[in-house]
Amino acid sequence: MSHTLKYRILVDKEQIKNTLQISTFQTIFGQMTVVTGYGWLTYRDIHHLYFGLPKPEHQNIISMDVSSTRLIEEINQFLENPKIYEAIKLPIAFNGTEFQEDVLEYLLSIPPGQTQTYAQVAKAIGKPKAVRAFGTACKNNPIAIIIPCHRVVLSDGSIGNYRWGTELKKKILEHEEKCLKQ
Repeated sequence: MSHTLKYRILVDKEQIKNTLQISTFQTIFGQMTVVTGYGWLTYRDIHHLYFGLPKPEHQNIISMDVSSTRLIEEINQFLENPKIYEAIKLPIAFNGTEFQEDVLEYLLSIPPGQTQTYAQVAKAIGKPKAVRAFGTACKNNPIAIIIPCHRVVLSDGSIGNYRWGTELKKKILEHEEKCLKQ
């Protein structure tokens, strides 16, 4: 299964900084915050998506306008029904290293309801000894759930760590599995 989500490394951080907008909203997994701004695909590419209230570095960003309501609806549709994984095209903007780009690109190829180990993913991106670095790239994933670092588990099959807690990771994986069986 190939992914249809797009992202690209952005080069002009100053230009982007002046276009950022923020919104906090409720999802089936709890409160989330999305930061959008100028990007490659649209004026409202997703730069950050995470659980909880805005991080300190995002607290001075202006609130989203009403036109961004559709984006939040699409994020919620994606979270509620992972079966639409290939149909939905959420615009993602990402700014990171080449290694992080390789990791996040690969994560996008792991379909809902499936998991892979850190070692499998490191090997798949051609860096079998970079398991720890891969884990760090997952931990620093700026776009929760949409770039599915929650689909990566430990070699023994156990859940492992998750930036927002192992209980939430388990809940997300169970939800994806349940939705795919319906």
